[in-house]
Order: sequence, then C-alpha cells, then structure tokens
Amino acid sequence: MNLSYYKGEQENQVYDPGAVYTTNLNNIIEVPLPTGSTFTRTLSTAPRFFDLRDSRDEGWELEATANPTPSWRVSFNAAIPRAYQTSNAKKFTAYMVANDTSLRQLLAATNVTIDSNNFASTTNADAASAAAGWNYLQTQLSNNVQGDQLQTNLNYYTANLFTDYRFRLGVLNGFRVGGGVNFRGKQVIGYRGADTIVDPSNASNAIDNPNVSAFDVVTADAYNLVTLTLGYQLRLKKKLKANLGLTVTNLLDYDKPIYYRTLQRPVDGNLRSPAREETPSFYRYINPRAYTFTASFDF
Repeated sequence: MNLSYYKGEQENQVYDPGAVYTTNLNNIIEVPLPTGSTFTRTLSTAPRFFDLRDSRDEGWELEATANPTPSWRVSFNAAIPRAYQTSNAKKFTAYMVANDTSLRQLLAATNVTIDSNNFASTTNADAASAAAGWNYLQTQLSNNVQGDQLQTNLNYYTANLFTDYRFRLGVLNGFRVGGGVNFRGKQVIGYRGADTIVDPSNASNAIDNPNVSAFDVVTADAYNLVTLTLGYQLRLKKKLKANLGLTVTNLLDYDKPIYYRTLQRPVDGNLRSPAREETPSFYRYINPRAYTFTASFDF
C-alpha cells in the first residue's frame, strides 16, 4: 500500500481556456454593421490563445494491491485532489478591460443595448450572436477573482476498485472472472459570480445575488461505472493454448447526462423573471453498455 500527499504552487501557469472565449469575442468584433452605418471598426479578429493563471494544488493519493489467495487479486486506488486558481485568465481579463469602451461602442452601433447589470439585448437579428457573446464574456469576467477558487474540471474524488479470481481446480479450471468499479465524485463545472435576483424595488430589473459569489461552484453529479470481465484458457495442443476473454463495459448501462459546462438561465425556468443563475447546460453521455470479445494464442 502507498499513501502520498502532494502540494505545489505555480505562477503564470499556461492553460487552454478553450475556443469558446475567442468564438464569443469574435461574434462581437465581426458583427455585421447596419446598412448605411458610418461606424469604423477599431478591433481586429481575435486569434485562438492560451491564457495565464496562478495556481496551487494539494491532495492525497492512495494505491493498494492485495492477493488474499494465490487465485484472488484485489487492487484499489483513490485520489482526493484540490486544485485552486488564485488569479485566473490574466490575458483575457486584461484584454477586456483595455477594450471595454471599443466593444461597447461597436455593440451600440449595431443596436445592442447593455443595461445596468451589463446584460446585452437586441432586436437586431444580425447582432443576436454578438449580444449573446457579450453576455457570456461578462459572466466569465464576473467569475475571475483573486483568491482560492476551485478549478473547473476538478472531481472532488476519484477511485477505482478491481478484483479478479482465477479458478485452478475442478470443472471450472481455467476460468477467470473479474469486475471493477470506477467512482467519480462531483465535478466543478462553473461559478455563480454572475447570478442575479429580482430587484426588490423594481420587479422588472435584476441585481447581483448577494448570497453567492464566484467562489461558489456549480457541480455535475457524481457517478459510478461498472465493468465485468470473463476469461477462459483452453489447451488445444501440448504447446498451443487459446486465451478467450469477454469484457462488458458500463455493465449497469449508466445513461444520465454528464454535464461539463454552464450557462446563465432564468431562475426556476421562469422566462418572465429578469433573475439569472448559472446552470449546468452542456453535456455528454457515457458510451452505452458494450461487449468486447478477445482471443489470443500461446505457442
């Protein structure tokens, strides 16, 4: 058995924020101008970029293997990581601050209105993507803070357990049966720094939600995946053996969506309310139950 603890810090860590930043930014920069507009663009198309952040991490890792009998093997490993970003998206934040006025002027020239909560809206269909891009980027800015903020794509814990047993006597001699479980804890997928509530003095307006901040995270649910393995070794000739195997992945056919990103959506789905909250929105699915048969020969 091996139990270890780690801890580290890094300044100006290079990381990939994903294409979604530049996609939304260019939806603003390249928005079509209305016919007859005399507005002069001052911003160039933004290239895909890597960003910088300060980070620190710590955690525990455990590995253990046991053989209760010569035929029975059990292995287990687990990790409890904590990774924090203490100054996130330095390049993106600096760009947005430096070009805030230019972006606002461009949006205004395409009939996009930005309210007191920095929320953009428009009746110009050609500028709808630009308004949505502005709202996405402002949400990201609201979640860029100084301090220990858990990083996205972080599972609170992960663990893997596997066991197998090989029969050596009797009618089952040559058979092997095994199984395993992959445990995946809740995963951080977003922050609540841009959440709003209905303004008590004006029900048509929204104000910042004082009960949450960018340090409050949105998480995807934990889940477990089960695998089954079966094997049989068959002697065909004196020096020829056939090894047959069957592996069943996702044995319990887990079919719930795995969320990995968030969006601002109306609270409780109430489209008439101006209040918004960060909500799991983008997702993927685990591959359904699958069977894999293998055969190999020793000679």
